[in-house]
Amino acid sequence: MLRLYALALWISCLAALVAAIPTFEHLTGWDDDMGSLVPGAAYVSVIGRRDAGFPKTRYLNVHDEGAPGNLTATTEDRRPEWFYIRKNQLYQVINSTAIYPVNIKNMTGTSDFPLQILSGQKKTGNRYGSWRWQGSMLFYEEGKMSNSGLFYECLISGGRPGIFTFLQPTKTPDKCSPVTLHAFNKLFLKEQPDVPL
Repeated sequence: MLRLYALALWISCLAALVAAIPTFEHLTGWDDDMGSLVPGAAYVSVIGRRDAGFPKTRYLNVHDEGAPGNLTATTEDRRPEWFYIRKNQLYQVINSTAIYPVNIKNMTGTSDFPLQILSGQKKTGNRYGSWRWQGSMLFYEEGKMSNSGLFYECLISGGRPGIFTFLQPTKTPDKCSPVTLHAFNKLFLKEQPDVPL
């Protein structure tokens, strides 16, 4: 009889242990609820002329997943990062505890080279521009100068692509392809109010 009670106790403990193990929804999928954590957050699609023959959707991401750095276009094989605009500043949302500002940096110090888009742990650089959505398309402006929503995917050191922009009309630089950046679910979202973080 004692063995029967011990077996029943062991089975009930095992059942309690199994019931206590957390389950993770979206463990193998993308986190679709980040928009509720950060109102207005959206995936940003990268669309360019070479995408006509490219079978997969491409998204704005950083080179090294989960860390700030150079922005690039990656395919849907990798979870896309979330982005949102607050007080004219574009932010990259890594997770609920890591949100990084997106910076524009003149990498060469000359006016004839595009400005590189990258995220960092704090706002850096000497650029005082503003980001905005026009419909689904992302724009960057500094005063009266604007990129008109046109960005470029260019090869940088190591042969990795980066995302760049100009504030003046220019011909497409060598080793670059023109792209536009879109957050299609922004069409259904309202801008978030300016509330303290």
